[in-house]
Amino acid sequence: MREESHPELEAIESKFLVLEADVMEHIADEAETVFPEILTLDDETARADAEAERIHDAIDHLESDHDAAASHLETIRRLSDDYAVPSEACTSYRNMLD
Repeated sequence: MREESHPELEAIESKFLVLEADVMEHIADEAETVFPEILTLDDETARADAEAERIHDAIDHLESDHDAAASHLETIRRLSDDYAVPSEACTSYRNMLD
């Protein structure tokens, strides 16, 4: 299949690469920052306003990452016409949409 017949592939690839980078950064952020903070909490610490605020801020940040990922996925869905496989799609194109 010729790339000229499906210009959306370049945009899908670009959006996917941004999504991939964002997800990898998000996972590292969770593992290095948020989860260790949560593990340090005990009942007394959880009641402290400053500690609770830090955890809430970290979770808010992670939730905004989730919203951004959802937006990237929605763009890919739109660009691919709801993941529709064109009849002339090559195996690579079919696999990408799968």
